[in-house]
Amino acid sequence: MHDMTAKEFFDLVVLMRRHQREYFRSGGRDKKALQYAKEIELRVDTEIKRVELIEKERRSPRLDL
Repeated sequence: MHDMTAKEFFDLVVLMRRHQREYFRSGGRDKKALQYAKEIELRVDTEIKRVELIEKERRSPRLDL
């Protein structure tokens, strides 16, 4: 997997929310929508963690002596 652009991340979140809404509109019967939402949520969470690590390193750069 490659590093996501801001647009790719945005599009992924939009897709995740679409599947979440489909699941809730179905009253919990659309298990496929739930499965898709969970799979996308994992990708979103992974990207958030990746960017958080980058930001943490920017705030506290390591000193390699």
